[in-house]
Amino acid sequence: FRRVLFRSLDKEIKLQEAIILSMTKQERAKPDLLNSSRKRRIALGSGATIQQLNSLLKKYKQMQKMLRKVGGKDPAEIEGMLKQFSNSKTPNFGNIVNINK
Repeated sequence: FRRVLFRSLDKEIKLQEAIILSMTKQERAKPDLLNSSRKRRIALGSGATIQQLNSLLKKYKQMQKMLRKVGGKDPAEIEGMLKQFSNSKTPNFGNIVNINK
């Protein structure tokens, strides 16, 4: 089961990398620049679908929002936020966030 999970995660990471590498520097810096024609170009260049690109953008925005909330919080609160953010398919990395342990 773990091999299947990690293979799946490896494929997802490689696809995300291909999507990001298909973007221009400006698009990486400001994802809000991505209109439908740019998304189509990026999807074609990376071998992804537009839905996969939109999913990556959504995850990026969620992570950005979470990181804004994290500023100044203690590690236990951050760990709780990470648990909320993750889903059942995401591996549990334990106390990696808590550098004080």
